[in-house]
Amino acid sequence: MKRKLFIPLICLLFCFVTIARSQEVTYDQTENKNGKVYLKGKEVPYTGKINGFYEDEITKKFVGFYKDGLLEGFYEEWYRNGNLKNKAAYKRGKVEGVSVSYFENGYKERETKIMGGKKMFLNTWYSTGFTKSVAIYDKEGREHGAFKYWYENRKVESEEPYEHGIKVKEHKFYSEEGELEYMEIYKKGKADKCFEWVKRSKREVDCE
Repeated sequence: MKRKLFIPLICLLFCFVTIARSQEVTYDQTENKNGKVYLKGKEVPYTGKINGFYEDEITKKFVGFYKDGLLEGFYEEWYRNGNLKNKAAYKRGKVEGVSVSYFENGYKERETKIMGGKKMFLNTWYSTGFTKSVAIYDKEGREHGAFKYWYENRKVESEEPYEHGIKVKEHKFYSEEGELEYMEIYKKGKADKCFEWVKRSKREVDCE
């Protein structure tokens, strides 16, 4: 008796999935007009989920949710190999919150946070997984704190401190071997003194 009930339930589930898939909207069913997404032939901006596929029409490329023709909520995109490429949250068509992009090998490439249209932080990586840069911003979206960059060999490339969008203190720049090559000393947002190192010998130079 249980087996007889089980088979119809499987058929019902299969039919439900098939119908749901047939009702999904794909990217080629839409068009962009004045920055908003519409279903082709419709006059009202689209609200709902949109799936994008690669040329084989099987491998999923992206999925996004739209409201009144603009991205709203989560958006995700994949490489052909199935690895995640991008993920972000949107509000009225603009990124809001944390967004992350990835290299095809799965390592992070870029991570940023935007709130109210203003950048809060931005971190980047090399495809090897090692950190490339770190940057922090204040609530107004201005550079704030120590900006730091690295070469791919993991040596520090530069150290650049900011206070609310203004360059401050010592900005240092290094060679790929880790040797200090150039330094700018800032006062009131302007380079006051500059130095360079040649064969580890320090000399003052004109600030560019």
